[in-house]
Amino acid sequence: MFVQILRISLTDLLLEKKIDRDLYTHILSSKEALEGFWRQIESTHQFLHEKVKCSYDEAGRIMMKLILKMIEVESILCDSQEELAMEIQEKMIRWEHMAKVVDSMKYQIQEESECRLGAVSKTLEQLTLKKKITVKQKERHLTDLFKAFWEEVSRYNK
Repeated sequence: MFVQILRISLTDLLLEKKIDRDLYTHILSSKEALEGFWRQIESTHQFLHEKVKCSYDEAGRIMMKLILKMIEVESILCDSQEELAMEIQEKMIRWEHMAKVVDSMKYQIQEESECRLGAVSKTLEQLTLKKKITVKQKERHLTDLFKAFWEEVSRYNK
């Protein structure tokens, strides 16, 4: 029961914070768009100088202002992408930790169950020695218990 509740909780948590392909695609498309923008800036300088007939100095000032603003935008974009990368890394670390916790709990539950089976086996042995149950009954109970135990273990290990 505990493992089922834990599994449901982890599934809910992972679905809420899922990192998917769209996130990576978004980061890459932002970088590509920025590179394309810089190419357009270069062509804009030529356009201002050749088509609009701005003086070379005036076109240079306009371009300088535009470039400074774009450097600010690029800096903000880089900062946000770094934060996003850190968030992704933190999520991955949490997921790895949760996976290890689940594996540890599986092992712990299996160990506890084996101890309990041992206790039941000893109790059945005592009942057999006191002639409260027959050896055949003891063997049947132990067989049923071990069969049920290993079926549950295999079900949870899947």
